[in-house]
Amino acid sequence: MSEKLKVTKVNIPVSDVTIRDERFEEAARIVVENQSPSIGFIQRQLKIGFVRTYNIMEQLYAYGVVGEQKEGEPRDILISAEQLDKRLSDIKSGVIDAKNINAVPVERSSVTKTKDRKVSILSRLFRKRSK
Repeated sequence: MSEKLKVTKVNIPVSDVTIRDERFEEAARIVVENQSPSIGFIQRQLKIGFVRTYNIMEQLYAYGVVGEQKEGEPRDILISAEQLDKRLSDIKSGVIDAKNINAVPVERSSVTKTKDRKVSILSRLFRKRSK
């Protein structure tokens, strides 16, 4: 017996991107130096939780380090290592803030089962490919 899926919007807590996480710089360097703009990669390198890593990624987007999220594709890295040093110093000095680089990210949605269990990303991708 297959279980029916119900799509609902779930608010993922998104931090105020103008208040940077204390590990923002470290995450930015990891992303740019390793050319790996993935939440999972940052999470493993910094040994922090998913929600915090998600918020850092949104901050990296807001400050123009990475591009916007495209479904099924990795984010683009928008600056080089040399540009990152200048960008970070401009952010620290207040020359650049999140509002004058990119728009603040919108709330994300996720798919849940009727019993409010999350459906894995893998199963969502499989369903899309099999249609």
